[in-house]
Amino acid sequence: MKGDLQLLEHLLINANRTEAFEMLIHSYGEPIYSFFRHMGLTHDDSDELSCKLFIGFWRDIPTLKSSDSLTVLIFRMAYKLWSDLSKRDTGNDKNTLQEFERAIFYLKYSQGFTSREISCITKLSLAEVTCLAAALSIEN
Repeated sequence: MKGDLQLLEHLLINANRTEAFEMLIHSYGEPIYSFFRHMGLTHDDSDELSCKLFIGFWRDIPTLKSSDSLTVLIFRMAYKLWSDLSKRDTGNDKNTLQEFERAIFYLKYSQGFTSREISCITKLSLAEVTCLAAALSIEN
């Protein structure tokens, strides 16, 4: 997203942190909520996970580095929250292929992430992401 580097720099400075965090929520609130909804969650679950994500992000600010990609970090957190909830709800300790495909399709098509960024977000290998994206007929 536009201004990510500047926003990240402001988050890393204590004096600017609260204002920058409000900008972060304003910039990423809707895309994160939309991600959860597209992954099949209800409004309430999407809203709850969005709140959890931003609370967790606030706690993690001191560990951020200026070289981090803010968009990838936030979507990695969103993916992890969704994945954990999905595993808990199904009683499986692994996500299904269909769930991975849905996530990859949304991240690639709706959010415009590259296969390499999706690999960082999902922690799947680049080869797995590329293969799944190809199976979904998405250009890499």
